[in-house]
Amino acid sequence: MLQKATSAAQENGFTNVEFRKGDIENNIPVDDNTVDVVISNCVINLTSDKVRTFKEVYRILKKEGKGRIIISDLVTDKEIEGESANVEDWCSCIDGALTKENYLSSI
Repeated sequence: MLQKATSAAQENGFTNVEFRKGDIENNIPVDDNTVDVVISNCVINLTSDKVRTFKEVYRILKKEGKGRIIISDLVTDKEIEGESANVEDWCSCIDGALTKENYLSSI
C-alpha cells in the first residue's frame, strides 16, 4: 500500500506528501507537535483503544490551535456489546462504533 501511494504521488507530480507506516494507537511515526492536519475516514472507529488513539493524534498535532483533526466515522445510538459483535459487522465498520457521547468523550 505504501509503495502504491508513493508511486501514485510521483506519477501525479505531488511533492508535498509523504507516506509512512505506523500504528495509530501506539506509534504514529511523526515527531510531537509537527502535524497541521490529521484526516481519518473510518479508521479510528476500527481501533480497539480510541482514547489511546486520540492521545497519539493529539501528540503529533501542532499546539496552540494550529493543528486540527478531520474525522469521518460511525457512531451508534447504543453501545455494541462484545458478545453481539460479529466479523461481518466489524469489517463493515459497525462493530467498533461508540455512541456519540462516548466518541466525543474519547476525544
